[in-house]
Amino acid sequence: MSCAKQKETIQTRFEAEFQQYEDYEPYYFIQASSNPKVPIISDKEPDTVQGMEWCLIPHWAKSPEKAESIRKHTYNARDDTIFEKPSFRDAVMKSRCLVIADGFFEWHHHPNGRKYPYYIQLEDGEPFAMAGLWSEWKYGDVSKRTFAIVTTEANPMMARIHNSAKRMPVILPKAAERRWLDPTLPKKEIMRLMRPLDEKLIKAHTVSKILSTSSADRNVPEAVAHFVYHELGSTQATLF
Repeated sequence: MSCAKQKETIQTRFEAEFQQYEDYEPYYFIQASSNPKVPIISDKEPDTVQGMEWCLIPHWAKSPEKAESIRKHTYNARDDTIFEKPSFRDAVMKSRCLVIADGFFEWHHHPNGRKYPYYIQLEDGEPFAMAGLWSEWKYGDVSKRTFAIVTTEANPMMARIHNSAKRMPVILPKAAERRWLDPTLPKKEIMRLMRPLDEKLIKAHTVSKILSTSSADRNVPEAVAHFVYHELGSTQATLF
């Protein structure tokens, strides 16, 4: 995921102020496994952008060991099991949030046996909100606010790119963002919002495999820059 926009741009776009999140820095690449802090707007504080750690710890986790074990599997929340999974079923009804980003990454499995990374963003390149869930976990003097990104079936473009799982994050249309935060939203309406964004509203391009090089600094502009794989030839264009 990337969020390379400055605070001022995010504040204007979402009509929310950064408060108690002074350490926010724009970034080109982060991954869930490092539990990074990400800009979030929660249903409890809809006028504030706050930082939450990626990978949700449910409020009922009884120990730090249990919390860390659970969050290895809670970076995403699938729309088809979200009301059943113990880690998510409370949050989806009571604690929803907007996950702010300006792009995300997926891997394409090519018939040549190799994988190629793609960077996906809105057609206009502007920041957007992914549907999220959040939770506050407390243990003694420790308190953590964490989140998960809701995913759904891929739209046709994303199905061609992310062809192993054919999933994508729920990118909320701007008009639906505040609706997602509505604490009175019934289950039927929540389900209606968890749908793939129209493929005409997004664009994608291949990026460097620096993303898979853990020893490299991946928080660099190169991470989102278009990288041409000559071995793909014209097949690359057929994805779009």
